[in-house]
Amino acid sequence: MSEKPVRLAYFVSHPIQYQAPLLRRIAADPSIDLTVFFASGISLREHFNAGFNRRIAWDVDLLGGYQHEFLPAIGDRSRLSLFRPFNYGVVQRLIRGRFDAVWCHSYVRLPHLTALIAGRLLGKKVFLRDEASVISSNSTGLRRLIKVFFHQTMRLVLNGILTIGTRNREYYASIGFRQDQLFRMPYAVDNDWFAERIADAAKNREAFREELGLEPGRPVILYASKLHPRKRAQDLIRAFQKIAENSAARRPYLLIGGDGELRDELETLAAEAPANSIHFLGFRTQAELPPLYDICDVFVLPSNTEPWGL
Repeated sequence: MSEKPVRLAYFVSHPIQYQAPLLRRIAADPSIDLTVFFASGISLREHFNAGFNRRIAWDVDLLGGYQHEFLPAIGDRSRLSLFRPFNYGVVQRLIRGRFDAVWCHSYVRLPHLTALIAGRLLGKKVFLRDEASVISSNSTGLRRLIKVFFHQTMRLVLNGILTIGTRNREYYASIGFRQDQLFRMPYAVDNDWFAERIADAAKNREAFREELGLEPGRPVILYASKLHPRKRAQDLIRAFQKIAENSAARRPYLLIGGDGELRDELETLAAEAPANSIHFLGFRTQAELPPLYDICDVFVLPSNTEPWGL
């Protein structure tokens, strides 16, 4: 007789575009019975994204292929914070679902903290996945002390950490988690999805370059991210200007894909570069990225720090 699948409850703030393919793959595994609990459905409709400093809407399927439920909530559902939305019903769902394990993405949500603690008290295996790292813990003062104290306290609750990368693993090891409590679950994107669409985009490469106003033969440097101080797009523009001034360079283009609070400042800075060499493309959805990846010769993400450069 075959073993029963592990019943897994996953708690996450909202449907996330780069997580949906992973959840579909987990749900397709016959040894796992996955149910995802969302605190909010904000990403399913057009909404204001503070990082991009504009309203955005995703154009990919965020919910298909796995069981999911939106937790009931009181009050404002349009913002995400520790107490927003104010969700309830977590404990009842853990009991009713007879889950074997609980997995939470981040701990800075009330329903996630409730799920971790209640899961432990109910005898479930409980796991945390978040973006803490040695780099992010370099901050000083009360905030860092609180963060480290919280993580060390959670050692009493958690059965393990699902580490997203090397620095994430190093951080949890540094505050006392044993190696046998650290399980590798790296951040990733759906490479097959992108590879297929980039291959399709290659068939229309020259037409797309012409649409963007790019002359044939000139190399393309691509930046695709939020225009936020931490991302250091201003450093890239200054470096590009030095390259563009070099007579030995092949007159490259710099494409800036994304939006954010620094947009006006960066456009002013870019005006010092040779005419028509820097193009601001604005926010691009996931489906619009493959043609840009296809035409670029160099991709640059010059962030000061990055939880994970997806």
